[in-house]
Order: sequence, then C-alpha cells, then structure tokens
Amino acid sequence: MTPRRYSRRTLLKLGGAAAAVMLLDVTRWPMPGLAAEAIRSEWTFGSGLPAAGEFTTPPLRPDTRFDAVDLSWLAMSPEFPGLRFELRTQGRGGDWTEWTTLERDGHTLNPDTPRAFVAPLMRQGIAIQARVHIESGAGLREFTVG
Repeated sequence: MTPRRYSRRTLLKLGGAAAAVMLLDVTRWPMPGLAAEAIRSEWTFGSGLPAAGEFTTPPLRPDTRFDAVDLSWLAMSPEFPGLRFELRTQGRGGDWTEWTTLERDGHTLNPDTPRAFVAPLMRQGIAIQARVHIESGAGLREFTVG
C-alpha cells in the first residue's frame, strides 16, 4: 500500500483550520451548555512555614479534575537560592505519582514584584501535593499551589 500524498494547498488548509480552532475561546460562547466553564482552584500557604527545613502540604483536592498545576512564591529574592519545590499528583485510580522537582520559569520574572513562578506542570489528576525544601536564610514568606 502506498502512503497517501497531500498537496501543499491541502496542508495549508489543514494548518489554517487548526490555527482557527486554537484561537476559539469556548469559555466566552454566549450560549449556556456550549461553553466549558474554566475553574481554577488555588491554595496559599503563609503562616506556619518553617524558616528552614521541609514543608509538605496536605493533599489538595480541587472541585474538579485538573490537567495542569502551577506554583508561585514570595521570598526575600524571587530567584531560587535556598528553595526547592516538588509536586506530585493523584490519578483517578488513587495512585500517587513520584515527586517531580519543579524548575523556575524565567519568563515570569518581573522586577516590579517579588513573586516568582515555576513552569506549569502538565499533568491530569484529582489531587495535588506540594513540598518545599527551605535552606536557612531563604526567606520564604508564602507559596501558592494552583
């Protein structure tokens, strides 16, 4: 069987259709029932964070399942010195993933605010648990899981 060949025009049409679909924002459709309502769950931890050591959140359960997780923090410096963040998720079957070390997202560094972010973790699940390793002097004031 010979592989099917596509003309350049057909490929351009397919690419244009795919781009148009990506530009649609179905959360803004005026008809109820046709739009998927975007729900964001967020937990902020501030009081009770140790000056040094390890802090692990309890399992965090959003109202709906999720497919991406992000984490941000406020510290003496928005850079990573003395802070290491990890995350794991629980699937519908109840099993937890291994802990994943998260990397700081340099694209979100803003000199006007001390809040820093990690690159979002694309993972589906029903529960989240985050852990932060804090070295003395890191100055972690708050971190948020969303």
